[in-house]
Amino acid sequence: MAIKYCDFKNGNDSTGDGTNTNPFKTITRACQGLYGGDEVRVAKSGGIRYLTGTITFTYNSYDITSSDDIFLNEISSGENDGNVRLGDFILGPDNNWYEVIYISDSKNAWILHRPGSSGSVPARMLLTTDTGKVPGDYTQEIEEGYCGDSPNNRLKISGGWDLLTETQTGYTYFRNSLLNKEGVGLYSGNNSYLQIERLAFLRYETGFIFLNCNNLIENYCYGFGNKNSGLLLGYCLHNKIYNSNFSNNGFENSEDYGVGISLVYSSNIEIKNTECSNNYGYTGIGIVLLFSSLTKIINPKCSFNGDMGIGSAGSFKNVVINYQESENSNKGIIVVPLLGIEEPAVKTQKYLGISGDNRNYFENGMSKRDTTGAMSGECLKYSPTSSDIYIAHSFFVKAKKSTSQTLSLYVKKDSSFDGDVKAGVYFLGEMITDWEDFTPTADYEYEKKEISINGSSITEDGVIELVVKVRGENGNIYVDNLEVN
Repeated sequence: MAIKYCDFKNGNDSTGDGTNTNPFKTITRACQGLYGGDEVRVAKSGGIRYLTGTITFTYNSYDITSSDDIFLNEISSGENDGNVRLGDFILGPDNNWYEVIYISDSKNAWILHRPGSSGSVPARMLLTTDTGKVPGDYTQEIEEGYCGDSPNNRLKISGGWDLLTETQTGYTYFRNSLLNKEGVGLYSGNNSYLQIERLAFLRYETGFIFLNCNNLIENYCYGFGNKNSGLLLGYCLHNKIYNSNFSNNGFENSEDYGVGISLVYSSNIEIKNTECSNNYGYTGIGIVLLFSSLTKIINPKCSFNGDMGIGSAGSFKNVVINYQESENSNKGIIVVPLLGIEEPAVKTQKYLGISGDNRNYFENGMSKRDTTGAMSGECLKYSPTSSDIYIAHSFFVKAKKSTSQTLSLYVKKDSSFDGDVKAGVYFLGEMITDWEDFTPTADYEYEKKEISINGSSITEDGVIELVVKVRGENGNIYVDNLEVN
């Protein structure tokens, strides 16, 4: 196992040798020649600097006030003298870092994003590792070919290292200290089996970009104060993002995208215990799923975003478990109609943390577990929004070879429903019945609907899939009590 050290402030890519006493400057240089099982250790930043007095934050307001004279109206270059300058980050009452963008006097300033809570807290500033202007589009890069070769043999890049003691005692917060937010903090393309931890990129155009990078693990990583996205994954597979925070990106009423995490043409991504809040701009979304599928998002916090907590377009078969959000300007989860897909784009379990509140978001409607309209205690409620495109659910029943069966459901509509209901049966991926009309005739009354299966279509023991699909611009359909005869 090879270990290389880098220190952006004190290292040198030309004369360094990658040891803790003579480190390289950049992650780019330190990664060269390393492969699975090796590690790049990045010098830690200064951590949290406690200043004098307190800072008062006000809910949904840019204005902050200090009890002491700590604000200095000049652009920060990473000074550690007890003053807060333009571009510095201070800790809010919600434990998110807020960038200072305007200073009116020594006690009053504005922050880039409006906090979701009020309070007076001890004045604390984040001490960063300033990168300034770096040639090219990428501040630092994991060049193609320097990566691991299996899940158990990854190339690891970890921040927060004390080079003197060779111990990991903090985090590394890279910051673009220029007035304009430009470039990418960390870029990697066409690499697999990477593990990134304890790294943060602040005030870039995009914090992290990984393209065609598979089997990546990011743990305790941060991207905030960036212009477009904290993290962008494009054409990636089997990546995991844990215990991280991509909040406070973009700027309200600007052309910045303002997204926490962007998934583009990616699949089998797992995001767990990660916050994506207070993102504003042209989009203003916590997590974006664009032409992405089979993503699992567990225990996310997506609050106070400019538009929505989670947005999906051209995506399907994504799952969100224990979704937590608060006061996003539009809605919590929104699916944009794009491909005419009938199956759910986003399935949720424990919506807003409520056990049993399971919802499915389609391109053209929503369905959810419902108790108020049920005949058996609980039912499935369909709420379509299109007269052309169905929203569909599958129900599964055990099948025995050469055995005929009749499946029945109870279906109800409300008075405003203006569409139709269809049902059909599949076995081994092939449709074995015609589509039957299951549309109820009366309002607010359950009607029993049946569909018959010929035993000759059941060629082996297995599972029958009953698909019930609904379309319409208004109203709701309720489905209850599946029976098998």
